[in-house]
Amino acid sequence: MNKGDNLAHHMIQSFAPGEVTPEEAHKLGQEWAEKVLKGKYEYVIATHTDSRCVNNHIMFCATNFVDHHKYISNERTLAQIRRLSDDLCRTHGLSVIETTERSAKSKSGKEYHAAREGRGWKSKLYRLIDDTIPHVKTFDELLQRISAAGYEVSRTKKVLKFRAPGQDKFTRGHDDYTEMRIRERIAGGASRKPQRDDKGVNLVIDIQNSIKAQQNEGYKRWAKVFNLKETSKAVNYLTEHNITDREQLARIVKDAATKFDKTAADLRGIEKRLSDVLLTMKHTENYRRMKPTYDKYLAAKKQRPLLFRT
Repeated sequence: MNKGDNLAHHMIQSFAPGEVTPEEAHKLGQEWAEKVLKGKYEYVIATHTDSRCVNNHIMFCATNFVDHHKYISNERTLAQIRRLSDDLCRTHGLSVIETTERSAKSKSGKEYHAAREGRGWKSKLYRLIDDTIPHVKTFDELLQRISAAGYEVSRTKKVLKFRAPGQDKFTRGHDDYTEMRIRERIAGGASRKPQRDDKGVNLVIDIQNSIKAQQNEGYKRWAKVFNLKETSKAVNYLTEHNITDREQLARIVKDAATKFDKTAADLRGIEKRLSDVLLTMKHTENYRRMKPTYDKYLAAKKQRPLLFRT
């Protein structure tokens, strides 16, 4: 798509878990869209409820229907969009993400897409560490392999940092890539970053039939703790929802599956509607561009009809 040929813009508005109902979120999204677009741009709004945070997705036509001018998207208008959303949330007593000096420093588009696609310095480093851990027995051996891969290693009492060939600054290890966590992962045989606890209940590990648990005492201890945590979460869920027997649980699962299927069908309908709206917007834009030419053609045909005789 050539520069300036975009047909629509996409805005996303998210709310903290439990702050609003889907209906309230949808109403706030409409109010936000009206404040941003001032009644000049056609838009469609979809409120998603399939994640921890209720969020609105708003697609609006790049060209307004009043004077057919295109919407200007730049840093100033983006800041205005965010400010309007924040003001709206504050008015309704909802939380907002306050911009600090640290968070205000954003990545460039190139840096963002590189990190997202795994091409950034940090992504490459973390992937190398993940791939190396299963093949080493000690932390020092891992550092040797990282160094052999061309990385410069900086190691102090508190901070572990790496720098790849051609990289200007060191990359500091965070979360599962600190020295302590890497040592634990080597001892436990965990080659990949473990799942976060807030993603629901996971299946327990069959320690008795796990070859890794029989061969690695550290992994066996970790698996026991992991199983206890997952079992505890499952029991808490059953208690909180007053589930006392298997039949009741089966009914709840069936109802949840039915609701999921209905929501998925509704989303497919919304996506179809979005597709139709985008197609209409495309034809509308083509009509706007070509109408002056067609008007000139009609005027010329009236002035010199002999040239246009068929």
